[in-house]
Amino acid sequence: MSEPPSWSITPDFPQLAFGTLVVSFQRYALPETGLIEGELPSSLGALPVAAVGRRFLLPVAFGEAFWIGLAMEARVALQLRLTPVPAEGQAEEERIALPRVRAIPGWRRQGDASLRPFTRSGTAVSMSLAELRLVAEAGKYPPATATIELVDYPAYAARSGQPAPDQLDPEAGYKGYLLP
Repeated sequence: MSEPPSWSITPDFPQLAFGTLVVSFQRYALPETGLIEGELPSSLGALPVAAVGRRFLLPVAFGEAFWIGLAMEARVALQLRLTPVPAEGQAEEERIALPRVRAIPGWRRQGDASLRPFTRSGTAVSMSLAELRLVAEAGKYPPATATIELVDYPAYAARSGQPAPDQLDPEAGYKGYLLP
């Protein structure tokens, strides 16, 4: 019998992986309104992820938010459950059917339809998150959980031994045009 898949870090750029699923955390400036309105915000680069013990660390600076990118082979059926854990209150668990969904823009607080950005330093409206829990369900294997702790840049560097990312650059986004 083959080994069940587990959560790990990709070797080239530190992103989260589960089998053929690669999860990236695409950063952008936290909206002034504290809510996500309209289209998915343009990415200003991916945040690195580090494994520390049985948890993962994600560096998120003050005033920074991120959306979650999902890439995987189309032939693999996988269910993903996402639970944001706010510093206060409760969030609703969300079920994501892969490979149909390619991005998760934000989260909803229990009993509220507003879409909030993923952030560690949110406003009263957007709310600060302490961690994210991703649970992958792949066929006959038991569910596998990844706990991702949101930390500031100095804590990321100190606890992971990895360099913190550069500060958010509002000019870092894609400025070209898409080819036909």
